[in-house]
Amino acid sequence: MTIVSPCEVFELGFFKPGNTSGWYLGIWYKNVQNRTVVWVANRDTPLSNSSGALLMTGNLVIKEGTENSQTFFWQSFDYPTHILLPDMKLGWNLSTGLNRYLTSWKSSEDPTTGDFSIKLDYRGFPEIFLWHKHVKNFRTGPWNGMIFSGVPEMCASKHGVDFNFVTKQDEVYYSFSLQNKLELEYSGLAVSPNGDVQQITWVESTKMWNIFQYAPKDQCDSYGECGPFGICDTNASPVCKCVRGFQPKNLEAWNLGNGFDGCTRKRELKCTKDKFLRLRSVKLPESGGAFVNGDMSLEACKEKCLENCLHCLL
Repeated sequence: MTIVSPCEVFELGFFKPGNTSGWYLGIWYKNVQNRTVVWVANRDTPLSNSSGALLMTGNLVIKEGTENSQTFFWQSFDYPTHILLPDMKLGWNLSTGLNRYLTSWKSSEDPTTGDFSIKLDYRGFPEIFLWHKHVKNFRTGPWNGMIFSGVPEMCASKHGVDFNFVTKQDEVYYSFSLQNKLELEYSGLAVSPNGDVQQITWVESTKMWNIFQYAPKDQCDSYGECGPFGICDTNASPVCKCVRGFQPKNLEAWNLGNGFDGCTRKRELKCTKDKFLRLRSVKLPESGGAFVNGDMSLEACKEKCLENCLHCLL
């Protein structure tokens, strides 16, 4: 099977040149008797055999080998657009450098690349960020083993969905799967043209998409709303307050409801006297620039930090 361009000038398909044993995906002039190839997709990686298929998962694949082969030369799941489907990976293949991320449509009727994207940062404790062009809008908080720490509703509203996070030497990614794969249930994680991140499921009885998770939800979901050492509480007014022992860095802006400058220490840190303060029900800090040792205990981490607390806690 081939694809032919308008006016039948070019043709796309698989071809086997000369006496070679491999197959190539290429474009050639359709009506030139001696096939003249003008473009080759896999010039350095020929296929022994190939076939294309649209799997039940929604994954469009080009298989290498027999029709029943599970070796994919190419798959659409590696190049998502605006929706993450069940069992699709959001994140990195560290061996190849492939970064799978979502990008919104320009509008609801224009699939051109939009201004919002969802990307996983694997540095430190990995977490997912919502970007507006080159500006961070929202972060999920690090994965705590069950959910993203800044998305507590993942526990309360699974709706037949299992959330998965994988960290290995060669890949780091987030995915989700359906608990009952036999049901014709449609679900996806989407980024909308206006920057909403939505976990959606199709409800057959109403013939409508149900949004059972979304972000950002409120003012405190805005990235860096209260700045360094600031805590955001949507039930308070104003929403920003400083951690105990800190004060607003820019008091004038703080009193006007602008907490982006965050908080600063009231007095100089003293490693031998000051202690750690436990904070509950807060999103874990961003750790992209931090040293992370997953095998270290909490007590060992505490001792390591106190060895040079001026460097550890600025």
